[in-house]
Amino acid sequence: MRKTEARMIQAIRSALSDSHKAGRLLKCGNTEVTVKHHGIGGTLSHHRHVEILLHGHRIGLVEPGIMRISLFDCGYRTSTTKSRLNALLRAFVPGEGISQTD
Repeated sequence: MRKTEARMIQAIRSALSDSHKAGRLLKCGNTEVTVKHHGIGGTLSHHRHVEILLHGHRIGLVEPGIMRISLFDCGYRTSTTKSRLNALLRAFVPGEGISQTD
């Protein structure tokens, strides 16, 4: 795993372990991890999620409240995008991965 991907996973895990974190947690080259809160804390309307951005495009969304991870390629099927998505899958959905064939 690349150093950037290891730092990305570490930032996501840090955000998941501390529900009060918000804002940008990591900006490493072209990869960014941010935490966003919507609604009023402590109410049913409160929603929190962790976004993973690559070149400013959302490639991953982790929603800890409902235990869901969503992946997007944003139309960029590059090796970097696949590498970041595979790092997310290895960390949070063991045994799954993305591959490409001609």
